[in-house]
Amino acid sequence: MHVQEQGVVGVVASAWPRRQHEMGALKIIVLASLAGCRSARIEGAVRPAASAAIEITVASAQDTTILLPDVEAFAVEDGHLVLIGRTDQFGDIRISTNILPHSTALLFCHELFFCGAIRVKKSSLSEYREYFITLVPSQCDRIIL
Repeated sequence: MHVQEQGVVGVVASAWPRRQHEMGALKIIVLASLAGCRSARIEGAVRPAASAAIEITVASAQDTTILLPDVEAFAVEDGHLVLIGRTDQFGDIRISTNILPHSTALLFCHELFFCGAIRVKKSSLSEYREYFITLVPSQCDRIIL
């Protein structure tokens, strides 16, 4: 037997009482415990806002299941390259959205691939939380899949 109250489900014990008044007592205990759960229930947890960032994943254009670690990420600001960081072992890098208004493009470079660029304003990059970019291998015979 299942009891449901506002999304909380409890299961009544499988060892059924033999007498009618024992059954009533068991129902009261189960419902009382569910009422306690309902008052302590959290509807939605809100994560504290860290600094706003976008997560960019870099993969090989030859096979997008191959994520690229150690890709250098640069911001192009006033014609100069500013190193932002490198992708982690899973091809991901978190970039603060604070640098986007000052940048015309983001550049992603790896020694075995051609550099890839995202034009910040044309791509509406600031509207995304996640972004995916692929890089083309510069020498296909050197890339081992």
